[in-house]
Amino acid sequence: MKSFGRLALATSALLISGGVACAADMMAAEYVDTAAPAMSGFYGTLHGGFYMPQDPDLTIVPPGGFPTGAGSASSDNGYRVGGSLGYDFNANFGVEAEVSYAKADIDSLNFAFGSADTDGDGSSLTLMGNLIAGQHFGAWRPYVGAGVGAARVSLNSDYADGLDDSDWAAAGQVFTGIDYNFTERLSLGARYRFQYIGSTDYNDGIDDPVEVGSIQSHNIEAVLKMRFGN
Repeated sequence: MKSFGRLALATSALLISGGVACAADMMAAEYVDTAAPAMSGFYGTLHGGFYMPQDPDLTIVPPGGFPTGAGSASSDNGYRVGGSLGYDFNANFGVEAEVSYAKADIDSLNFAFGSADTDGDGSSLTLMGNLIAGQHFGAWRPYVGAGVGAARVSLNSDYADGLDDSDWAAAGQVFTGIDYNFTERLSLGARYRFQYIGSTDYNDGIDDPVEVGSIQSHNIEAVLKMRFGN
């Protein structure tokens, strides 16, 4: 009976140790599944944040060609929203197509002879192709990127004869950010973007040409990223 008791005790200890090891293995497997991000495949993003345009040069040119006003437009900070569809080739490199919309109010037009208050706004719709390079450090992934494309800039102002017109221009951008993976497929991060949009041309309410120089902006954004495959 004593030998049987010892055998039963040993068997129980073996079963308990095996169960603990199995539970530990299951916990480890679950940790890997939720924390280790997918390294490749298609993804989509949504972004939104602060849009901080630099004051662009502005020239009003009536028929005859002599500028009646040459100065700049002063604008407030605004907002930017958008999204992208992309593909990561591996853990380090990816490409994406991005659409973004930014808008800010215009406060005044500043000329050599003085400033004039105006009630209006400026907005841009940008279509960009981006290249991205990053590196995973556990659940964290810092990255840098650059993109080129086109922007449709729209201006609306009640100054003088009024202005409500749009024009297309070439655009480029560079950005850097960091993502944190909450699950294998979902991450949330922060990003800084510098964007450049080339000069644009408009016509005011009586068809006088209005020339606007390049628009440069700083942007701080939150980015939500969802992966669709491995």
